[in-house]
Amino acid sequence: MLLRLFNSFFHYIIIFLFISCSNLFSKPKAAGRNSAFYNQYKLTNNKDYIEHLAFLHRSIIKPLEKSLVKLTPKGNVYLNGLINRLQINNELLLNKLDKIEIFLIKNKTPFVFSLPGGKIYISTTLINKYVRYESLLASILSLEMIKSERNYYRKWITIPIGILSVDQAISINRLSIEEKIELDKWAFYVLKRSGFDPYSILSWVQVLNKNALELSTYLGELKKISREETLLKSFIVNIGINRKIEDKQTNSSKEFYHFIDEIKEIDA
Repeated sequence: MLLRLFNSFFHYIIIFLFISCSNLFSKPKAAGRNSAFYNQYKLTNNKDYIEHLAFLHRSIIKPLEKSLVKLTPKGNVYLNGLINRLQINNELLLNKLDKIEIFLIKNKTPFVFSLPGGKIYISTTLINKYVRYESLLASILSLEMIKSERNYYRKWITIPIGILSVDQAISINRLSIEEKIELDKWAFYVLKRSGFDPYSILSWVQVLNKNALELSTYLGELKKISREETLLKSFIVNIGINRKIEDKQTNSSKEFYHFIDEIKEIDA
């Protein structure tokens, strides 16, 4: 009799321990909005991440303050007019950003990058060495405008310490080959709707590929740019367009050449 009671008691103890342990390994129940768990923990969403990147503008500009270029009123009018032309003719795509700010930086390294919120950074060396006609400049700006509008950025969280180097900022802008091609396609149509030569986007990719070694700091993995050119050419052929792409300096406005001359004087 005692043995039977002992066995029953031991059996219940085993069941109790099993149930208790199973609770430790079971999936937690969804936390309600008023629970302590919900109040202590909040998932970082995509909006939080984009705001984090936009905040980095202060960390980028601080060490570059002495290198920032101030254009003449004529130069500012031209650059803002170019931005407005791209926006006005692409209202369905470029409609979230109220203001685009371009920061020209006197720097020996050729680069262009952007941040969410319409902040675009271009070095004077990039313009002087590689921008030969107006549609090419429009291509560069359209790529960064679309990137900033549609938040094409790497998920790379930084801890703000007051200073962010140009190399670090550029690395945030490096995309996968799939994202780069998607961005190029958007830019193709943006240029076309704005009255610029849409093939200039391919010309720009070709310029990058031709000068890949010199632009290695900006490009990162050099093999990507060759792949990008191949895929972009395929896209143009597939949409029924097949013509020779040349860097022609035709159809550039007088204001464009005044702008280029101004940058050359600053960079001298």
